[in-house]
Amino acid sequence: MGYRSDVCLMAVLNSKEQAEEVTAVYRMNKNVQRHNLWKEWRRVDMDSGAVVLIWEAEDVKFYEAYEDVQGLMYMRELLQDFADHRGEDFRFAWGKARIGEEMEDTEYEVSSDQLFELVDVIYENLGIVRKLEVGL
Repeated sequence: MGYRSDVCLMAVLNSKEQAEEVTAVYRMNKNVQRHNLWKEWRRVDMDSGAVVLIWEAEDVKFYEAYEDVQGLMYMRELLQDFADHRGEDFRFAWGKARIGEEMEDTEYEVSSDQLFELVDVIYENLGIVRKLEVGL
């Protein structure tokens, strides 16, 4: 059983070349390989040339101590490492949205290297919506 969440992770890269390089390194991570995580990411090539990598799942155990979650979150760490080493030659934005079982248990995180066009992709495409449902 255990506590479950709906989760979406989103990485936005400035170019196809950067996306190819990041995914090649990401696929070498031991937790990514052990849990075959790369196949769970979806890639969307934008008209602007940016590339969006998306992982989403419903009703999952998303605990930081789990190897598969560490492998998924490695994408965020990897993006920051590339940005730290490449500086302005590497641009990215990152988004994470999580809805837990409890009404107040939500997370929404957006970060980037300050290239606002990439951040806008996240704000325009990833959000948490709360709504009232009446099933009568």
